[in-house]
Amino acid sequence: GKDGVLKALRDGDVRVTATALDGSGESASLDIAISNQGALVPVTGITVTGAGGAAAITAKSRALQMSAEIAPSDATVAKVEWSAYNKAGAQEPALAAIDPSSGLLSPLYDGVVTVRATATDGSGVYGEADIAISGQNPVALVPISAIDIQLLSGSQALSAAAATATVKATVAPPAATATVDWRIAATEDLSASSPNATISVDSATGVATITAKYSGTFSVVASTTNGGTGVAVQASMPFTATGFEEASINPYNIVKAVSYASASSGLKQEGPSGDPLLGGTSNNSWALYQNVDFGLWGSQDLIIQGVNANSGGAAAAIQVREGSNTGALLGTINFAKKADSSWNYDYWAQTFTPTGALLGLTGLHNICFVFTNGSITFYSWQFTEADHAARDPYIVNPVYGADSVASGAAGYLNFDFGEPGSKKVIITGSTQNAPATVEIRDGSATGAILASLNFPDTSGSAQGVEFKLYGAAIKRGHHLYLTYPATGFELESVQFIRLRPDVVSAYQVFEAEDFDEEPSAYSIGNYADANGAVQTVLNVTDTSNGAFIYNGLDFGAIGSAKLRVCGHADGDRLLRLNIWGEDIYLAPTEGSGYAVWEYYIVGVTGVHDVEFNYYPGMDFGIDWFEFVELPNELAAAAFTVDGAAVGSLADAAGKALGVEVLINSALLPQGGSINAVIAVYDSAGRLQALQSGKMGAYRFDIPADADGMAVKVFFWDDRYIPVAGAIQFN
Repeated sequence: GKDGVLKALRDGDVRVTATALDGSGESASLDIAISNQGALVPVTGITVTGAGGAAAITAKSRALQMSAEIAPSDATVAKVEWSAYNKAGAQEPALAAIDPSSGLLSPLYDGVVTVRATATDGSGVYGEADIAISGQNPVALVPISAIDIQLLSGSQALSAAAATATVKATVAPPAATATVDWRIAATEDLSASSPNATISVDSATGVATITAKYSGTFSVVASTTNGGTGVAVQASMPFTATGFEEASINPYNIVKAVSYASASSGLKQEGPSGDPLLGGTSNNSWALYQNVDFGLWGSQDLIIQGVNANSGGAAAAIQVREGSNTGALLGTINFAKKADSSWNYDYWAQTFTPTGALLGLTGLHNICFVFTNGSITFYSWQFTEADHAARDPYIVNPVYGADSVASGAAGYLNFDFGEPGSKKVIITGSTQNAPATVEIRDGSATGAILASLNFPDTSGSAQGVEFKLYGAAIKRGHHLYLTYPATGFELESVQFIRLRPDVVSAYQVFEAEDFDEEPSAYSIGNYADANGAVQTVLNVTDTSNGAFIYNGLDFGAIGSAKLRVCGHADGDRLLRLNIWGEDIYLAPTEGSGYAVWEYYIVGVTGVHDVEFNYYPGMDFGIDWFEFVELPNELAAAAFTVDGAAVGSLADAAGKALGVEVLINSALLPQGGSINAVIAVYDSAGRLQALQSGKMGAYRFDIPADADGMAVKVFFWDDRYIPVAGAIQFN
């Protein structure tokens, strides 16, 4: 502080610097040795309240004194630094100002602010409270007059090898406070959504990441309604995606009307912005839905949800046609008017039992709805599946229960795999002194081959062997046939294994073959492990072929510590990992053969898709991988930059950051040793720098755009026992 009084906290050496306040920049320093201070008692919790328990400011310009209760009561440094930020919406203008030392909160505009008290002992602990402000000046919303979308990375021509791109919207005027919304739309009609890609937006940076899912075209749309203060403004950027599977519609789920592939002019979205209906229908307007997969057993009833917009109670006639608005007529639906309906988008459902061609649709169809009599504000459509005697593929299905058994073939009808389906199968059988090829065929004993499996020699004894099914998952209904040599192989049973759910814990072993998406080309290798057993690995030798993708891995709130990969490598190799939409190249220790390698991948939290492939020209195959969760973590709130202590990185651009981690060896478990990982993150939470090893001093170069960056120190002992009490920072 300005008084120059130095308070000792713990043992060690400190440098005291005095700097002139006349702008000359002159300063002088003195090193002070500190001893006999004892252990630091860190802050573990902070409770923030307003004076008298107040949680609101209602009087104009009336300040509120905030207070902080620190735990434990004997904390060595019982001081906090105050800050406040807007609870939601634009961060400019600030709704309130707070004195960082005293905690006096002064209101400026109506709204809700979050007040934060942060411990100054370097523990990183803070407490927060929300304060509602009213009776002040309302915030004037500055409307957006124009939006421009900029492509930051990737290409507008996406492929399986390069499936992502990032964009950002620039608005005019720059001081605009209205918000921008993002969505994926059909290029032919920007009012319609498209299933061909997904979009996620980083709220801190405004960067939107586009990930292609299906082949076709789509557009990224940035729009604003300006909060009702001006006209709606939007901009779009077209994309194409190639090399992906074709998107299909499951008609037995609810299909939103606005998700059409193409439509006649004049159709528009109406009603709630988050869940709109399709309006603007009139005589002979139409909407087409492509690749509707009715599956094996066929359709039965049709359920339409909407609002009959005709006056006088007349029914709205809807034709269902094949392929286009002039295609073969499958059937006509008369959608009645709800007796008590008022014009508030009070849609209702009507169920129709079709006759003729519209009943019992199977396989893929392009379905077109044509509105021929008056209009309907259309919400959704859905078919019900015909009743069928389904066979469960996920239980043991013995050969004696097959629907047909012939020499060298067994047929199982009506397997219902559901979704997400299966990519593994257990076949139980026996061979006589030689391996046998078992094929899984679709539809008949001579149908398309879904998998060709090499069943090992069992010398006459029956064994169950698990196989991975490469390629697309087997979903929904199938008649499947197993074909095999008429002599030399005897089938006993077949059992498929259901794919994992959409989101799973990242902290488990994943077999390489359990991917959700695969490269366009890869190889399968067999290598001996240290015990001589043969193991199977997957290889991609060129990043242009794409990646193995594992969707929906949940890293939780604590985050990851490291990645363990088991596989085979020949000489030098680099493994490419993609979690945040950016590539990380991992170089394991030198050596060849089948082994397990470990990498520090620190602080990944939340749900992510994980991609693996290999640096061009490198030979690296994966058998399995797993992430390891952090057992403990400590966030450093004070750092040294070129010898000067700072509380944040905002003023550290272009300089070197030093973090020294000290150990109180008396608090370590007997025989334990410490591993430390020092990680630097950007404002979007992406890892920017990393050092790891035993405790010691670590230094980083801080990039020019250091605002919002953060440093975390992660630590654990060799047996994964938390050792928080043994850690100190300089």
